[in-house]
Amino acid sequence: HKVTEAFDTHAILRAGPKGAHLKRMSAKVETKKKWRYFLMAMRYEAVPWGCGVWPALWMLSPDAEWPKGGEVDILEYANDIGSRSSVHVDAVENRCRLDPALLTKPGCPQMVDAVFNFTGDYDCATSYPGRLGCAPNDLRQILSGEELARHPSVIATEWTAEYLKVFRIPNGEIPVDLAADAPRPDGWDRWLLAYYPFAESERNIPGSCPNPGEVMKSQRIMLNLGFCGDWASKVWASSTCANRGQTDSGPWSAKGPRLQTECVAVDPNNPEGEQPAGPRDCCTRFIYDEDGAYGTEGYLREHGFFNISWVKVYQELPSEAEQRSPPQARN
Repeated sequence: HKVTEAFDTHAILRAGPKGAHLKRMSAKVETKKKWRYFLMAMRYEAVPWGCGVWPALWMLSPDAEWPKGGEVDILEYANDIGSRSSVHVDAVENRCRLDPALLTKPGCPQMVDAVFNFTGDYDCATSYPGRLGCAPNDLRQILSGEELARHPSVIATEWTAEYLKVFRIPNGEIPVDLAADAPRPDGWDRWLLAYYPFAESERNIPGSCPNPGEVMKSQRIMLNLGFCGDWASKVWASSTCANRGQTDSGPWSAKGPRLQTECVAVDPNNPEGEQPAGPRDCCTRFIYDEDGAYGTEGYLREHGFFNISWVKVYQELPSEAEQRSPPQARN
C-alpha cells in the first residue's frame, strides 16, 4: 500500500511495508515554501499512536545549519509518551533563555519546561545529549498519541517577532474567525498548549534572549512518521510497550519480543555494546516483525497513520500606507 495518498478532502501519511532488513517504509512531507512570522494551522482526523511510532509535525529552517536556523517541534511523541512542543536554537548566535516568571504566574496555566522529565530550565539552546532545548508546555494539556487520535483537532502555531504560541483546538470548537480564513489568534488563549515569550524574556532579563526577532530564520513545515530511533527505542523499557510476560490476551505489548530474554531497550546515545536499530533492539524487532509473530502489520494498519483534512499558512498583509511608503535604507 502507498505510504502517502492525497484525496479531494484529505491526505494520508501511513506506516508502510517492511523495507530493507530491520527497516520499515515511511515518509517525510515538507513544504516547498518557507515563511517568516506566520500562523500555521493543520486540521487532523487521525494521528499515529502506539508502540514504536515517533510522529512529528515540526518546522525547520533551510537557511542555516541546525540548530542555527531554529527548529520548532509542534506535535511530537513516541510510544505512550505525551506530546509536547519544543524549540531548538544555537547556544551562541541566536541563544535564548526564557524567563520562568512569565511562564509560571500565579493563577495562570503553568508552562513547565518538559525537557529532562519536566525539570528543564527554559534554555532553548540545544546541543545533544546535554542540552535539549526548551519546552514550556501546559501540563494539563499534554496528551498521548492515543488521546490525540480520540480527539480530532486543529493544531496551530503562531510565530511573531515577539513570541511563539502553539494551540490545540478541538474540531467541534473551531472559532468562526479560523473557519472563515480570517484567523485572530489573539483570542485563542483558552486553547494554548505552549508559549515562548522571546521578546518579553529579554526585556525582563537583558541578555537572556538578545535578538528575539531573530531567534529563528524562515521556516518550512514538515510532517513525518518515524519509528524507534533514539527516542522510542530508548524509552521502550519504561513504557507500556515492554513485554514483561503478560498473557496472550493482554495488551498489544504482550505481542512484542520479551524484554531482556529476547530483546533490550537500546539507547543509541549509550548502546552499552548493543547495536542501535539492530536485531536485539526491542522496538526495532517489534516494528519490523520479521516472522509476523507480533501482529505488527495489523497493529500499524489500525492506527499507524495521519489523516489530515488541511494545512493552511496565514500571513498579515502590509497596510496600504506601508505599501505606498518607499523602502527605507538600513545601515
